[in-house]
Amino acid sequence: MHTKYKIIYLHKKILFPHGTLQIHAHSSKGSVLKPGETVLVVTTRNILDPVFAGKRYVTVAKVTHEINSAGLPMVEIKGMSRAYIESRENLHIGAYRKADSSPLHNAEYTADLIRKKAQEFVFLIDIPESERLIYLMTFITQADELIDFISHYFITSFKIKWRIYNHYSRQKRAELLISTLDKLINDVKKKLEER
Repeated sequence: MHTKYKIIYLHKKILFPHGTLQIHAHSSKGSVLKPGETVLVVTTRNILDPVFAGKRYVTVAKVTHEINSAGLPMVEIKGMSRAYIESRENLHIGAYRKADSSPLHNAEYTADLIRKKAQEFVFLIDIPESERLIYLMTFITQADELIDFISHYFITSFKIKWRIYNHYSRQKRAELLISTLDKLINDVKKKLEER
């Protein structure tokens, strides 16, 4: 018998493995999320997505801690891994099975390339969090983790995040992220030249 977990639906928000999000502490069924609890996070784009959630990736996440944001009870959740919903009691409780992906070729080279491109992008945009993001990237050695981390924190387009997140092939995720970072770098450079 599989352990059952609460299913959390987030409309047009994607929680990648190794990323964090702040959400309301009350789940969609009204129960309160507690630190240490494991949940299944499903991204929805429309009203039918919860029905078909078992056919796409979901993120297994841990509730890390409570946050009081402007008087609203919030919690932070941290993505742990991709999975599929294996069975559901209803739309709000279910069990999962771990998702497998195709292998990533030249993982070390790919990780170095992605790290360099992400650092260049962060350096160009020069936001207050730049140093912190570059610092955090130095601790990520696995290409898979780096792809998810950068996709979660650096990519703002929901459509591109959705494509990266849901791609079965790790290689395709990496290629899509690299091409997205190249485009972002070129866009920022053009804007800087126009000044």
